[in-house]
Amino acid sequence: MTKIAILGAGMAGFGATYRLNIEGVSSTLYEKNSYHGGHAASFNCDGFIFDYGPHVSFTKDARIQKLFAESVNNEYEVFQARVKNYWNGYWIKHPAQCNLYGLPKKLVVDILADFVHAQNNEYGEIKNYEDWLITSYGRTFAQTFPMNYGLKFHTTTADNMSTEWVGPRLYRPDLKEVLNGALSPDTPDVHYVNHFRYPSRGGFVSYLNLFLNQTNVRLRHKFVALDPKNRTLQFANGTTEMLPGAEGVHELDVHHFRAGLLGQFNHALGCAHIFFLWFGFGSIADSPGQAAGVANSPSA
Repeated sequence: MTKIAILGAGMAGFGATYRLNIEGVSSTLYEKNSYHGGHAASFNCDGFIFDYGPHVSFTKDARIQKLFAESVNNEYEVFQARVKNYWNGYWIKHPAQCNLYGLPKKLVVDILADFVHAQNNEYGEIKNYEDWLITSYGRTFAQTFPMNYGLKFHTTTADNMSTEWVGPRLYRPDLKEVLNGALSPDTPDVHYVNHFRYPSRGGFVSYLNLFLNQTNVRLRHKFVALDPKNRTLQFANGTTEMLPGAEGVHELDVHHFRAGLLGQFNHALGCAHIFFLWFGFGSIADSPGQAAGVANSPSA
């Protein structure tokens, strides 16, 4: 019988199945869409591959590089990254904060004025990603570019996100760099991604091939409710799945849990996240037969 149910067939979900498989724990992975991959999904249209997003293969972590390479039988290409942003008819070299040349004059002036103000004034406590963006780049740039992009990509607002994940992802230029990029199209390449690996066949989603046989993937299963008393997961397609484990739910605030899964509480999210809730007593390491639970990933 399945020990663990995982919601969302993206990188986080398959990462969970990979670890569980190492521990000898079986799992079932439920995905609301008719395809797997999340942000790493790829689609074949008349023989042409279109990827949902490019943010999966520029890792410099040797262990992850090895896993991805094994997943495509070491058949991949290495490309130099040339990243540009499309905004209202303009193609802007990345990172946009130091490549403002050619944008509407008023916008550039407002961005520069806000940037100077932000660099010379205390913003106050940085409570979330929105605060971090405003204090780093000024309000105009933050609201025009990264906050809009973040809402599209992360599917939540910047004030609902933490900042631990930022790391080198968002470049913080000094005033000279910003002014140079506003006055000239010739700027140095400062983006932290300078190359990426791309599978020779199948698109980015091929990096998940290795993990497909390590779990039972069920597509078109949009999670809608948890019944802790009867230990069941309910899905929008009308199916109900049983969760094995001990009788009842041990020390679980059901109302808070349900509200969280439905996105009804204001908890700061990271760039990507995953959490486990165990139903029953003990842990995987202590008693695999007793553990049952839900792992949630952002694509759920």
